[in-house]
Amino acid sequence: MNPIRSIARCAAALLLALAFVACHTPTLPTPPATPAEVMPQEMSGAPDWVTKSCRTHWDDDSEAHLCAVGAVAGTLNPALARTAAIARARTELARSIETQVQALLKDYQSTATGGGQFAEKTGDEQYISDTSKQITDTSIAGTMLENSWVSPNGTYYVMISLDLETFRESIGRDQSLPESTRSAIAERAKAAFDELAAEIDKQKE
Repeated sequence: MNPIRSIARCAAALLLALAFVACHTPTLPTPPATPAEVMPQEMSGAPDWVTKSCRTHWDDDSEAHLCAVGAVAGTLNPALARTAAIARARTELARSIETQVQALLKDYQSTATGGGQFAEKTGDEQYISDTSKQITDTSIAGTMLENSWVSPNGTYYVMISLDLETFRESIGRDQSLPESTRSAIAERAKAAFDELAAEIDKQKE
């Protein structure tokens, strides 16, 4: 046998074997990238109200505040980013407020006596749900933009807040609710704020 032809056949066989192994070797999945790898500078220089609880914005707890943070990325329009981030923060805060107001109404439901519009409907879950949404919508309208920050990667962060007095005033202006209901919610507002603030802090842990 021609030595050159023999070497060529061996080389071809080796190439075929390598190709077979390459085709049948399972490809290992690529591990997902960590946030630090995707956006290594995202939180560089971020204020505490972004990385921790938004309540760190205030030096003390002398006045009850509720707060929420919203963020938007992927737009070069600062005005659009600001508006969208505020909307997201309001949505987050509204969800918490509505849940707490429902708890307040149910608490009042258990003590409401003597008739009246609300007392007649205390067994109606839909009425409680609708009333809590109405109070929440009115309260959210009183939120204020407290702070904003743009990350090195261009993400726009905003923090909004709602203070206890504004919350009470918004309830007091809602003439669609019976006076007894408004008074009961206002009286329980401080405790509700404290519970919500604790929940907001817990979510950041």
